[in-house]
Amino acid sequence: MLRTVLKAGAAAALAGAAVAAARSLNDWWDWLEPRIERIEVDPHGAADGRPGRYVHHGALLRRVFNPLMVRIGRGNAVLFVRGRKSGKRLAVPMDPPFAWQGVRYFVSPLGDTHWARNLRAAGEGELRSQRHLEAIRTVELHGAERDAIVTAYANTITCGCKLYLRMLPNPADHPVFRIEPAST
Repeated sequence: MLRTVLKAGAAAALAGAAVAAARSLNDWWDWLEPRIERIEVDPHGAADGRPGRYVHHGALLRRVFNPLMVRIGRGNAVLFVRGRKSGKRLAVPMDPPFAWQGVRYFVSPLGDTHWARNLRAAGEGELRSQRHLEAIRTVELHGAERDAIVTAYANTITCGCKLYLRMLPNPADHPVFRIEPAST
């Protein structure tokens, strides 16, 4: 009798451990997998005053690779912008600005992300590329102008950003900022 109870207890413990392992594996994948999130309407306005949507990266990219890319900075640009709530100077690794018809743009393939909302609120920042730091001013684009640039961006990029553009196919979900030199 005792042996049967012990076997049943061991079987239940093994089944519980298997469920816990499967659950922790799913939690691990959730930690890595990008997902779409909806945010509240920003009083300063998401694109066209709609609730912003963005692809939320997994923690591995946010907490490991992004800080590493800021430090290395090789081949990529780094945007320095003030946080809209904290006021701290934040560093965001980015692809180099998208150049189209002789004008440079920041296009957010991930949607209305934190860097886009911070840049919208600040309207200015600094851009480091190729070890050169440049003070910049940005103007957010809306409507047909934004849609044309998002379409051109989607047709010319070759990086993994195409996945995010497929996840958010509406051009209105992608903030676009025209980069201008900061006035002195």
